[in-house]
Amino acid sequence: MAAAAGLKRHRLTLEVTFASENDKKAFQEKLDAAKRLILPLHQRDTHSFLNAMLDRILATATTSGSVTSIPPVVTPIGNSFLDTSGVFTGDNNPDDQKLFVVEKRCFNNLCQGLTQNCSCTRYPSWQVKTFVQKGHVARVCFKCCSCGVTRTWASSRILNGRYLANQKLVHAFTCAGMLPQQFVSFCKFAGIGEIKKHYMHTMYNRLQYRDVIKGIAEISMQNAVEDIKALPHYATKGEWVMTDARHDSTGNALHTTVPCLAGSTCRIVGICTVSRAEHQVADTRELVCTRLVIADVQARGLNVTEVAHDYEPLVTRFITEELLAINSYDTWHGTKNIVKEIRKICRGTAANRDKTWFIDLSDKSKRI
Repeated sequence: MAAAAGLKRHRLTLEVTFASENDKKAFQEKLDAAKRLILPLHQRDTHSFLNAMLDRILATATTSGSVTSIPPVVTPIGNSFLDTSGVFTGDNNPDDQKLFVVEKRCFNNLCQGLTQNCSCTRYPSWQVKTFVQKGHVARVCFKCCSCGVTRTWASSRILNGRYLANQKLVHAFTCAGMLPQQFVSFCKFAGIGEIKKHYMHTMYNRLQYRDVIKGIAEISMQNAVEDIKALPHYATKGEWVMTDARHDSTGNALHTTVPCLAGSTCRIVGICTVSRAEHQVADTRELVCTRLVIADVQARGLNVTEVAHDYEPLVTRFITEELLAINSYDTWHGTKNIVKEIRKICRGTAANRDKTWFIDLSDKSKRI
């Protein structure tokens, strides 16, 4: 009986739960790897491993004289650093909905900073103290859990006293042709931070962004003209261009823009914008813009011999009577009445057969 009592074992069960089978397998692999590193081959059971780990932790605490120096226990999350492996759970927390833009270089700096020891030389353990969003950029203050020292991080570098990411997004929406109000509304609904109109105004004017873009555009259009002049047909035939008016709104638009596209290369060789202050009536503003843009293209040294547009009578008169060039229409306006005209000679009354229409052509309009 005494021998039997001496062989009696007492069991302690530790239950570990995992979010998925993959997390369980990953934990088991880490556990086996740690056993191989710490224990000899004949003692690699879980009981011996836990004993060895506890002995090391207690020895570390005893040597330093403070339990707070024990490295914090990090709960394994399998193959992902994100809660629930990055799956959105819909916890109705408005802070989780905030989005921001981050540069790759700044993100790398953040990863390096969070893994470095604090000035107190203890195990790195940081928590977010404050989170402030500046436009599309996040500015975060981290606090050391051991000594309370703080460090700051921003998701973007600074250029000319302003965050680079904010300036890049203003540049992107401007070059994409979006209006400022459209960009503000997009950012608001996307939740990526907002840039106010006064910020855009400062960037356009005081930071000379508008002048820089205008200079780049001028160089691009002049290069396009030089490329056209080098084409074989240019010396004898000149170049044909296409214009079309675009208004910023329906009705009496505030601004009207007419670009000039080269027919041979499909490149912009000129552009002109006229505001309501310069010409009040939007319906006749296309003629004013066309005059200016054609004159600008000619000033670049391009011989314009033909102009295609969207069937505007005033523009037609300007091209034929003042510019003395060939007038034509763009593809849509030039061909939109073809079907209507062909049907006149393909069908009709019996009295007009072989006069205004012909039976031999009756099947042609079906193919168009």
